[in-house]
Amino acid sequence: MIRCRVFAIHVLAFAGVAAAQDLAPGIHAIGASERMHAMLSTMPEGQLKQVNLNCARESSQRRLSPEEALPCSIAFGALLKRGFDGDIDRLIAWWRVHRDEAGSR
Repeated sequence: MIRCRVFAIHVLAFAGVAAAQDLAPGIHAIGASERMHAMLSTMPEGQLKQVNLNCARESSQRRLSPEEALPCSIAFGALLKRGFDGDIDRLIAWWRVHRDEAGSR
């Protein structure tokens, strides 16, 4: 449980979301996903891309719990919509080019 909270906070904090600490106590509370969605959907595209690369790297190394996967899923949806106009093929092509950059910044 604590590892899930730490990962979710890390995803948001890495992205520069100041309110990430506010999610720590109530990460499972009703409304947490809505708050994460609001924060991630307004995040600059460059940071959103980095969050997605970090989530992809982490999920390739181990299975994420549902609580850990939530911010990654929301970030993926936000990037797909805003960065790639809903075109999954373009997102995957971008990811294939940049996937090795995760964690190198």
